[in-house]
Amino acid sequence: MAFNDVNDFYSHQASPYHTGFTTEFGECFESIKLEWIDPLGAAHGRFPPTVDTPLPDEASEAIAAERRRMPLREAPWWRAMRIGADG
Repeated sequence: MAFNDVNDFYSHQASPYHTGFTTEFGECFESIKLEWIDPLGAAHGRFPPTVDTPLPDEASEAIAAERRRMPLREAPWWRAMRIGADG
């Protein structure tokens, strides 16, 4: 899935259609690892780069909880590569 920004992702994670299915969905997996995928330079096409922006003031507690549960962590080597490619 692709989102316009990181807060759209957190909104998706906290939405009723997502949280209502989480228990049943989680029972299908022994473990899961979620990774951010970021476009590189001109190859990104229509996808914006992942930027860790603050939550808007109107964000719900459910959205804030998702952000705490799954924080965006950018590897230093990736940041250097991305900046070099965009730069």
